[in-house]
Amino acid sequence: MRFRRVLQVLLGQVLLVAFAGVNAWLPHYTFILIIGYIVMMMVFIGWQSRKMISKQKEAKMELSKARRIIRIKPSEVTQVMNKDPLLPKDLKSQFSILLYMFLPFIIIFALFAPLRELILGDAEPGSFRTFIGFLVLYEAFFIISMSSRFASAIMIKRKGFSMLSVPNEYIITEKGILSPNLAVKFPVKVKRIDYNLERGFVEFDMIGSTSVSGGVTRVRLYTRKPKELYEILKDKVEIVKS
Repeated sequence: MRFRRVLQVLLGQVLLVAFAGVNAWLPHYTFILIIGYIVMMMVFIGWQSRKMISKQKEAKMELSKARRIIRIKPSEVTQVMNKDPLLPKDLKSQFSILLYMFLPFIIIFALFAPLRELILGDAEPGSFRTFIGFLVLYEAFFIISMSSRFASAIMIKRKGFSMLSVPNEYIITEKGILSPNLAVKFPVKVKRIDYNLERGFVEFDMIGSTSVSGGVTRVRLYTRKPKELYEILKDKVEIVKS
């Protein structure tokens, strides 16, 4: 994880120099550079998505062949979920997570024009001063972006926010949990697992997923018998202390 973060920072610095140089000396190529960057990012995201989808397919194939312990149908999930009085509050916290994710973009968009005017001023196109000005401008946005992401991550962690995943149906097998959008093999690495009799669910914070909340996804399994489901799952998870 640390290596990926260092690589991300180094790549960001290289791109800053490239964009600053093109803006200063080859401004007519700026659009082409932006398109190239977008294409490169789309290829990278697509490659990562294919890897993730491939792993999920393999896990689903394996879990679908395993012996079933319990199956919860969509009708049961919907019925219990609709009776949960605190669900709207939980969904509201998801909006806060998304807001934290987009906060750097909002700040950069709001500050771009005034900062450009302040830093570049009357610098002549094609001059070294223009290059340094663009470099400082993009570096400022990079610092804003990284600082906002760091602050958001701390705030999310302190408030206990996690991306919430609620399968509308699921099957517990001897090898894992299977649903249309989720395939998790046992043992599941979690920060915690508990159940709520009044609201009717078992919930665990799963580690190792890609999310804004530090790689943790809160999986909630609605059922009419949360205690029984908890008894099934409690010995099939691995509690990881942070």
